[in-house]
Amino acid sequence: MYAAPGRGLAAPQVGISERIFVMDATWKDGDPSPMVFINPEIVSVSDELAVNNEGCLSIPDRTSRIARPARVDLRWQDLDGDVQVGSFEGFAAACVQHERDHLDGVLCIDYPEAT
Repeated sequence: MYAAPGRGLAAPQVGISERIFVMDATWKDGDPSPMVFINPEIVSVSDELAVNNEGCLSIPDRTSRIARPARVDLRWQDLDGDVQVGSFEGFAAACVQHERDHLDGVLCIDYPEAT
């Protein structure tokens, strides 16, 4: 993920059929802080939308303007199998949703471009 250099990577992107992704939404702005999400489930999303330019390691040299919920609440298991819950806002919310989409075979180019 860091070598790519990306902010997230889902298992299916590297040929692994597991519901796992890793993410570090802030490492380009500060110290690395990677997170591992196993069997992530979106619990709720905000009505408010935020538009971001999303790039994808699966589609090099292309970005898409995507409107997604500005906040997302997620439940997942950590590396020890313990259930975690968290709320993500701003770019981290977009990143969580982008990587979670990969687990269902959805890419950012599958969404309409936001205006």
